[in-house]
Amino acid sequence: MENDFLNLENIAAGYAKKIVLKDVSFELHRGEIISVIGPNGEGKSTLLKTIGRQIPLLGGNIFIEKKPSSKLNSKEFAKTVSVLLTRSAVPEFMTCREVVASARYPYTGFLGTLSSSDEKIVDECIELLELEKITSVKFCQASDGQRQRVMIARAICQQPDVLLLDEPFSFLDINHKLHLLNVLRKISASGTSIIMSVHEIDLALKISDKILCVANNSCSIKTPEELYSNDELKKLYSLNENKFDSYLGISELKAPLGSPKVFVFSDSGRGISFYRRLAKKNIPFAAGILFENDIDFPYAGMMASKVFSCKPFSKIDDSLLQEARHCIDSCEHVINAGISFGDVNAPVRKLLEYSEAKLWHIQ
Repeated sequence: MENDFLNLENIAAGYAKKIVLKDVSFELHRGEIISVIGPNGEGKSTLLKTIGRQIPLLGGNIFIEKKPSSKLNSKEFAKTVSVLLTRSAVPEFMTCREVVASARYPYTGFLGTLSSSDEKIVDECIELLELEKITSVKFCQASDGQRQRVMIARAICQQPDVLLLDEPFSFLDINHKLHLLNVLRKISASGTSIIMSVHEIDLALKISDKILCVANNSCSIKTPEELYSNDELKKLYSLNENKFDSYLGISELKAPLGSPKVFVFSDSGRGISFYRRLAKKNIPFAAGILFENDIDFPYAGMMASKVFSCKPFSKIDDSLLQEARHCIDSCEHVINAGISFGDVNAPVRKLLEYSEAKLWHIQ
């Protein structure tokens, strides 16, 4: 525990003495980000509520700087740990600024009066989450995405050592999701530790130092690099048919069943939109011939019923060409999504010329 700020030792978490998670142990260092992932209903929010003292600890120990969490009084705990839940109670008729400012009350006196220093911190958090235009708007009149950003600003405004965030990316558009990634990295760099539950696996892989995988009443801690193995995520989420590529952080529709009816020629990402159009129409297709370092390759692997591929920069052997030719013969149509030719893939040009009679010009 020497370098740990927060330490969980064999804790049990749940409701009304019903244990949802047991034997949970991990450490959180200063400035570290841990994402909690796993299927719905497995206890991610329950774990955060337990750490944040929103529900009683059912077993084990939680230490903050080697001191039992339960020994901190309410004000000490509020200065140390800030909690954002998916359902946080907020007086609806407060303005957005007042909601953010309410985070400063652990630092104020009996009357709850904010000092000029407190007001400055509120301003900084509002600016950090880009909320300047809605400070005077009633919280009840803000959009769901704006409310979420206000609540995140309030959690940060509390200036805790540890931020507990339950699904912080919910309701945010893509621009604000990316902005929040940068915000979280910025505050973690200043020494704030973060534990957050997320459903956006791609974002978790991008930002996290560690990832806590929650399933089947237990947890295991992984690094993002360990989760780059698709098998890890398949096991965690029981991904038998649905496809997810952890290297790219993408998921796609499963490949249509049946023998290929269409053969798609492409490279350099130009086939992806065609793959998706065919998958949406439930038309089984083949893709090739792709080098395994081409961006089209992982997408084809998720959506095509057959992929013809070879190692990067290697010669395309005759047997692969012959197999692709047989597939083209059995297909109804061929799509040229766009492909560039050079010395290495020159044989593919001949294959495309061979299939010219079946070219399907779709808009």
